[in-house]
Amino acid sequence: MTKKTFKKSGSTSSIVASVILVGSLLVALYIGWATLIKESHNEPQPVLENTDESKESYNEPQLILEDTFNDNESGWSGGFSDYPVDYDKSSYQLEFSRKRTPSEIGQQKALFLSGTNGSADLFMFIKKKIDSSYNLKPNTDYLLDFNFDIATNTPAGLVGIGSAPGEGVTVKAGATTGEPDVINQNGYLQMNIDKGNQSTVGKDMIVLDDLANTKDTDDYSYELKNFKNQDTFKVRTNEHGEVWLVIGTDSGFEGRTSIYISSVKVILTEN
Repeated sequence: MTKKTFKKSGSTSSIVASVILVGSLLVALYIGWATLIKESHNEPQPVLENTDESKESYNEPQLILEDTFNDNESGWSGGFSDYPVDYDKSSYQLEFSRKRTPSEIGQQKALFLSGTNGSADLFMFIKKKIDSSYNLKPNTDYLLDFNFDIATNTPAGLVGIGSAPGEGVTVKAGATTGEPDVINQNGYLQMNIDKGNQSTVGKDMIVLDDLANTKDTDDYSYELKNFKNQDTFKVRTNEHGEVWLVIGTDSGFEGRTSIYISSVKVILTEN
């Protein structure tokens, strides 16, 4: 067997010296790189001044109320106003109840309001007391955001007596410190709050929209329509932290209107 021997091209001492030199250079490079990284992490970051322009200020919602009606009325009750005390019950056919919605919008329980506008000014409404159990602060202003669904069977563009059955029925919402109620004023049943009249706003209620839906003019099936307030509405609680919510329709259409209120959401935010 032939043994091969490779001749070394330098002395052992020179090789050791070269290895030491290369190692020293690598260590120096590593130390420099590590120092740069550390300094970059320690650089002071710019701080935004806490000015009105840079700070977003908001209040968390104090109460989020979400009511549906499959099991019960959830504290809501109904009523009617703007008609004579001695009205003909068979003509007006006023009804507030909790019943199933028509099949075209799903079989669920909803609050039902119905009436024939024999006075040319019928107001149908639901109301609910937010009592002290909801933990609102007493004598405090709150902003209200309404969001609720009404099933309506009145297409846009129809012609009706006095006004259109869709566009002529205004949907309103609001809140009061005292209970919204019906009182006898010279033989006429009217609200004890300022709800405005038909399409006009009042101090205690604002206009959201009307009952016209998106169906064809020959389609009288029901359709859910959502209502939200675009305008700010504010109410002040009483000394017990209580307010009353009220939602209603103010009609100029001299015919019959029947609606289902399937859900109500109200957010009250401390102002």
